[in-house]
Amino acid sequence: MFGLVCGSLSSSDDEGFTSHGEKKQQQPPATTLPSSRKSWRRKTAPVAADEHKEGDEGPPPASKTAALLDKRKEKESETDTSVRRTSKGKPGNPSEDSNKAVAKTPTLKAVIGSIKTYIAIKKGRKIKILAFEVANIIAKGSNLMKFLSEENIKHLKSVVLQNQGVQHMISNDQNQLLALVGDEIREQFKDFAAGVARLGKMCRDPKWHNLDKNFSGLECGLITQEYSHETAASKMEHLMELAHRTKILFHALRLLEASEDMYKNAKEQDLPLRIFRNAMNIEKGNVRSAKKESLWAKKMEHIVEELVYIVHFLPSEINCVFYKEHEEYGSVKTNGSPQETLGSADLSLHYAKIIIAIKNLAYVASSVPNYGVDSLFIALPYSIKSGLLPKMRRRDRDDERTETQIVRDMSKKLEWLLPMAESTTRLSQHSGTIGECLLTGTLNGYDQAKVLKIQTLYHADKMKIEGYIKDMVMDLHLLIKAAKRKVDAAYQSSTLDQSAIQEATGLASTATSTG
Repeated sequence: MFGLVCGSLSSSDDEGFTSHGEKKQQQPPATTLPSSRKSWRRKTAPVAADEHKEGDEGPPPASKTAALLDKRKEKESETDTSVRRTSKGKPGNPSEDSNKAVAKTPTLKAVIGSIKTYIAIKKGRKIKILAFEVANIIAKGSNLMKFLSEENIKHLKSVVLQNQGVQHMISNDQNQLLALVGDEIREQFKDFAAGVARLGKMCRDPKWHNLDKNFSGLECGLITQEYSHETAASKMEHLMELAHRTKILFHALRLLEASEDMYKNAKEQDLPLRIFRNAMNIEKGNVRSAKKESLWAKKMEHIVEELVYIVHFLPSEINCVFYKEHEEYGSVKTNGSPQETLGSADLSLHYAKIIIAIKNLAYVASSVPNYGVDSLFIALPYSIKSGLLPKMRRRDRDDERTETQIVRDMSKKLEWLLPMAESTTRLSQHSGTIGECLLTGTLNGYDQAKVLKIQTLYHADKMKIEGYIKDMVMDLHLLIKAAKRKVDAAYQSSTLDQSAIQEATGLASTATSTG
């Protein structure tokens, strides 16, 4: 009987028997198996085995089997429904339902992307190769803060603005000169703020991406929030310390590059490589340690946060030093009409080179070659040349000054004109790039060698400077002629003396031969 029951279980899917061999009443199947008979046996076998161990001799009850199958089908139907809702939507309006489903149930890819973005923002961005640009921007902010110190402003008012060249060529009105300096400082502040905004766009945190809009009009607007001078000075001191360490990294990288070149050359020439390899490894170690201590390893967000504080602090300092009504004195006026400056005509550097050339020729007036004088005349603008030739012809006859007097007159003009010309050339060579800042050492706080436009020919009156250049060219012309006359006179006297000596020698020899 037991064998017949087992055989009937394995051979029939529509009938069942009780444990005593009686035929079980046939009932309609609860579900339709979604998979093959083998999968049914795999799913239900453990349950049947457990029940058999408990003492039941027959197969698992039909109610438990049906419950397991119903549970499995329910899970499969839920999965199919969610997939259909996500991919196809409802039959009524597939596209609209699909969009709603996607909006309600974000995909795994979008969730992972948002998580990665959040982690990236929290982690921040390392500065690395941008360390040198960041150090350059920090140096600009430090120079502005140093310039606005009480000591430097006192030096500006008592020394720079009282310079004879500034008084002669620009103006003797203190308010006008301060207005010009204030405009220049505000332009430097705009450049510094633009650099900080550019660094903000490189941050991963989006709150630093629109700093340019935040800074717009800040140099002339009112500051609503209190910014402490002590806090700004402390932040700048910390930033400058990092900038100094970045300067050390810059030089370490240059030494490493030189060591690598030496190693490469030694390898090409089949020289012993041990010494060169050791030197290169030492430089690599120096670079690694310098990176850890410099801006290279810092987070961009942290540095930008400190720089933003300094940007908001500086406008109040600038407005305290320079007059708010600087627009009144935006241009220096002469006789009621605005003057034409060399800076507005883009001639300041050209005129500075002419003044320096006049000084160089005056020092060697006695031996000036013709091509030197010709090159100077070629460089003169037409407005100077046109009025110079008639003046030369007239003063050649009328001028009665001695060579010493001419030299003294030229020296008086060059005494205040030459420093302005040299400052103009130095300002034109100051590009403000990171290489220049690191190589010339301008990271050491305020650069005393850096000049203001007020100390150059940029704001000089074009008509006044042309009048001074005409006078100096005329004096140079007279000086060269006087020097050449002196040389010619000396040569003629030496020739006469030599001929007299030769004549005396000839007479002496004649007398000797006669005797």
